[in-house]
Amino acid sequence: MSFLVDKWPITEIPLLEKQYAEYKKYLESFQGRLPSSALTFATAAWHYDARDHRALHDSWLESLAIREIFEGERMQHRSVEIEMHLLGAYHDGHTTLTYRGVAGYALSLPHRDSGHADLLVDEFSLSANGLLVHEILFSSGGRYSVECRDFDWLWSPFSEVSRVVPA
Repeated sequence: MSFLVDKWPITEIPLLEKQYAEYKKYLESFQGRLPSSALTFATAAWHYDARDHRALHDSWLESLAIREIFEGERMQHRSVEIEMHLLGAYHDGHTTLTYRGVAGYALSLPHRDSGHADLLVDEFSLSANGLLVHEILFSSGGRYSVECRDFDWLWSPFSEVSRVVPA
């Protein structure tokens, strides 16, 4: 069930507020079944507030790393971890999204000669398998979706000394 990604663009503020309220209610109905970090992240007051520097809207994808984690005596136990690194919309920090116990993922980029462009909107849901699903829509029309057991995020603001502004 999509409240935001499949309905984008939502240009009327009252409709956006209504969709967000329904989405938040949907997420809270899964409390205890979603990783607490995902619920905290998705329902944070700043998450969809474009004025907040931590909000994902207008962030740029910098990197996406897919790692296979090996464990066991013969390294026979394997799991997949994905880390997405985003430059914040105000270019004053990074958001790192980490997905552990990945069961599936998809990334599409519809235009051959363009990047992903701005991140427009994201949303979480619960899969039929009881796993967390995170979907992201980019302004290029590109989409990213991951199904996983665990999720974490980190906002890292730049210090004034180390601040690098892209040209």
